Amino acid sequence: MSAPLDGMAVVVTAPGGARGRLGRLLAERGADVVDLPLVAIADPESWHELDAALARAAGGAYDWVLIASVNAVERVAARLAATGATLGRARVGAVGNATARSLRAAGVRVDLVPERATGDDLVRALGDGPGAVLLPRVADGPRALPDALAGRGWTIDEVVAYRNVEPPLDPAAAARVRAGDFDVVTFTSASAVDRFADRFDVGALGVDDGDEPPRRRVACIGPTTADAARRRGLRVDVVAADASAEGVAAALVAIG
Repeated sequence: MSAPLDGMAVVVTAPGGARGRLGRLLAERGADVVDLPLVAIADPESWHELDAALARAAGGAYDWVLIASVNAVERVAARLAATGATLGRARVGAVGNATARSLRAAGVRVDLVPERATGDDLVRALGDGPGAVLLPRVADGPRALPDALAGRGWTIDEVVAYRNVEPPLDPAAAARVRAGDFDVVTFTSASAVDRFADRFDVGALGVDDGDEPPRRRVACIGPTTADAARRRGLRVDVVAADASAEGVAAALVAIG
């Protein structure tokens, strides 16, 4: 019996590439996975800032802890376990169901999940301050979420939970992509979109917004990543209904 993605060559730019969660799910479904990770997740240079913030949370300093990614969940959960801290009286908000599931799996109660997995939707669901918010996030992350929170009257304590670094580009995989030897390219972050657009000619590959009919497809994990792709001139063909690796895999199975 054939697998649902037999014959589909899929570029995986997510952390871990073929060995990451998305790459494994696609391979299990029969895809020919092109291993091109453009993002790697690294710990902060020091845990001091995050540990100090979690100690403040245990002391009741925050009304909310807002977490926008599974990567942040993993680091926060690890430091809670390492230090014995808690989140105190703070309620917890998550961007997206995948982040919420990861929090619950770590034993953290989730109080708020917006209908759409975007920072803007989380801010709208949270409403107006005042109050104190702990925002553990990626180093040098986009300003949209903290700025939107501040604009609604919240006091933000923004701390680094992880870093987004660029791994070496695999020459064989890059050559395959430049040759157009793939059917779909997948993106799970704006960083991966930017790095792809910086390194490859999206027009020549037939993944730009002017290519009709599409020669190759672009699949994004959620609306924020899709918006980033459109800003870089890519045509977005698929946006996962659930912003997770499982959601991306299901979306590709649906388009066959």
